[in-house]
Amino acid sequence: MPQYRGRFAPFADPLNPGDTLNLIALTLSTEAYGIGLDARLDWRAGEWLTGSAAYSLLRAHVDNGDDDVTNHAIAATAVVRPPLGGAVRDLSAQFTLRATSGIAYDPAVNSGLGTIVPSSALGISTGSARLPWTKRLDVRVTKAVQAGGRAWTLYADVRNLFNFRNTRIVFDETGDVVNTQHRTQALAPEYGNLIAEASANGALEPDGTTINVNGCGAWSVPVDCVVLTRVERRFGDGNGLYSLPEQQRALNAYYDAFDGPWFFYGSGRTLRFGVAVEL
Repeated sequence: MPQYRGRFAPFADPLNPGDTLNLIALTLSTEAYGIGLDARLDWRAGEWLTGSAAYSLLRAHVDNGDDDVTNHAIAATAVVRPPLGGAVRDLSAQFTLRATSGIAYDPAVNSGLGTIVPSSALGISTGSARLPWTKRLDVRVTKAVQAGGRAWTLYADVRNLFNFRNTRIVFDETGDVVNTQHRTQALAPEYGNLIAEASANGALEPDGTTINVNGCGAWSVPVDCVVLTRVERRFGDGNGLYSLPEQQRALNAYYDAFDGPWFFYGSGRTLRFGVAVEL
């Protein structure tokens, strides 16, 4: 099977004739190939239950790689239709299970860069580390009804029923969703900038870390003081003294908004209700 990779390719610069731009483009790999196996089993237990299960194996050879990477995928589907009347008439439930082996990646020495892998779905790595398996069970329940001369379908969709925590990416340097060194290096300049500005505006308390934001009129940029006042109220006790623990709470919340563990996980359990009508 063909393999595609993202590579830098030269393109003519339309604004500067004669110059070229090197841009990442999706290209067909001539040295990468994959050998796979697919197996599927279908069964029927009367009219009320049907199902299928499938297994997929792919062993891919990567460009200029000495090793191959093997991926596994498992899927199963079951549809249940109770053969009864009354309230369960025209009721059906579909269960879909999916499980996929983790993507391989190359671990790196932790220098606090915060590199995230896999950085792109276009490349295939034969690295020594792997993400964990991902798995989810989805359920869809439908009920057909007749009302107003039309056919209606009521449905409830539950994605990731058991709320599995699936890790979709990790920090390359730690192989985890947490990189303490990256957090420290990313926030260190923020602390330094706070102290420098407070000192320049005569708002730094004698302890060398607490910032007095009670009076903003003397600041060279008063809006900065006003913003810090609001931050101190949000993450502190509102006394106008922006202390180091309050700064830590605020800046860690800022870091977590972009690089917190939540960002590395797939979606959790979701529930959706709906109605479909045939016009």
